Amino acid sequence: DHGPDHFESVINAAGDLLNVDDKRSELNLNAYEVYILLVTILLHDAGNIIDRETHTAVIREIFVYYMDKTATDILEVNSIADIARAHGGKSQKNGSLDTIRDLSPEHVERRAKFRPQLIAALLRFADEICEDSSRACSFYEKIDSKRQLPEGCQIFHKYASSIKSSLYDFETKFIHLKFCIFKKDLFNEYGKMGPDKSIEKIYLLDEIYLRINKMYKEWLYCNDFFDKVIEVKGIKVTIHILTDDTGRELKKIEFDTEQF
Repeated sequence: DHGPDHFESVINAAGDLLNVDDKRSELNLNAYEVYILLVTILLHDAGNIIDRETHTAVIREIFVYYMDKTATDILEVNSIADIARAHGGKSQKNGSLDTIRDLSPEHVERRAKFRPQLIAALLRFADEICEDSSRACSFYEKIDSKRQLPEGCQIFHKYASSIKSSLYDFETKFIHLKFCIFKKDLFNEYGKMGPDKSIEKIYLLDEIYLRINKMYKEWLYCNDFFDKVIEVKGIKVTIHILTDDTGRELKKIEFDTEQF
C-alpha cells in the first residue's frame, strides 16, 4: 500500500522522531520546514501511480501538473521535488545511492530558511520505520480465494503482515520492532521479485533479517544528516514464533543493532 494510510503513517513516524505531542509548544523545525516536510511526505510515493521503478524521478512532473491548484512557485516546487526524490533512487550527480548529499544543507526561499538535507533524512527514515501490518493485503492469503497475489509480491505482503509494531521511543532513543511468525510460515517459501524482474523463493525469517539490516543501514546513513535535531541510538528487535493453532509462543528471539 502506497496510499493515504501510508502517507499518514510516515507523518506519524516523523512526529515520533521529532517528539511531537500535545504538550510540546516548540519543535526543532521552524514552521516553513514543517510545511516542506509535510508536502514532501505527501509527494514522495506519488510516482508509483506511473511506475514503481522510476517513481522518484517523476515527482516533480506530478507536482507541476497540480501546481495551478496551489500557491507554490516554481523554485519552491523544485526544492520540494528534490527533497522528496532523495528518499530513494540514485544520485543525479554521480549515479550513487547517496541521494541526500545532492541537496544543500541550508536553503532560503521567500525570506525563510529551511534545511533540505535534514528534511530529506527525516522523510527517508520515517518512511523506513513506519512499516506495519496495515500495508499488507491479508485477504489474499485465504486458501479459498480466487484472487492471488502475483508471485513476485508474496514476500512483501507476508513481511508486512508479520510486523506487529515499529515504534520510535523518544525516552530510550531506540526503534522498537516486534514481529509475530506462525510456525507454518517458517517453512514456506514466498516469491520475491528482484530488480532484474526475476523471481526467487525466500523464507519469511530471512526476509525479516534482510529488512532489519536495511533499516540499520538507513539509520547509519540518515544519521549523518540529522544535525543533532533527531537522535536514534539503535534498533531493538523482538521476534515471536507462535504455534499455528493457539498462538502459544514457541520461541522469542531478541537482539539489537549492537550485535550486527
